[in-house]
Amino acid sequence: MPDGGTSPVPAAAAPPPDGFPVAGQPTAYRALLDLIVAGDAPPPAYVRRLALPRPTAWLPGWVESATTAGDEVTWTPAAVFGGYLTCLTDQFAGLAMFTVLPDGARFLTSVVETVFHRPVRPGQLRIEATVVELSGRKATVEVLLHQDGHVAATSRAAQAIWRDGAGTVPELTGIGPLPSPGMPAHSRPSSAASDGSSALT
Repeated sequence: MPDGGTSPVPAAAAPPPDGFPVAGQPTAYRALLDLIVAGDAPPPAYVRRLALPRPTAWLPGWVESATTAGDEVTWTPAAVFGGYLTCLTDQFAGLAMFTVLPDGARFLTSVVETVFHRPVRPGQLRIEATVVELSGRKATVEVLLHQDGHVAATSRAAQAIWRDGAGTVPELTGIGPLPSPGMPAHSRPSSAASDGSSALT
């Protein structure tokens, strides 16, 4: 799946759901993301333990990172462990959520589905996460892993959203099913979904 080797940016976003921030509106999540990108926020313990990279750029609905996968995360000498790559996709799906959530909202991953198009070798890797659907209760994030000008893996993550003060963490059932993660990167939704959610790209 050649991708031309460039970093696409999100298309003009549909209007966000009521109560969600528009482009340019400051939030605590966006301020934290700025600190993370700059390397000025101490990484959480799980990020240190799993040696997860930080994002290098973000826009509303989109984050990316340029990183290196080392030999220590390989399954065989020529292939990075797929579980580590899926961990990367879950992490960056969450960081993409930071770009769209209002203050006082929380989220949890309910489903992650990954399709590997080719083995990922130790070396340079670009991670790109885009929020492709957003409503008041759930979101879908697409994560692409690029290597050598190709999309090596495509993931879809479903995120359950709730507000502070709403009581207990929501049940994570009923969030899917997800669109197929094997769909081409440029076949993302482009119009409002039938449940009133916003398709952001």
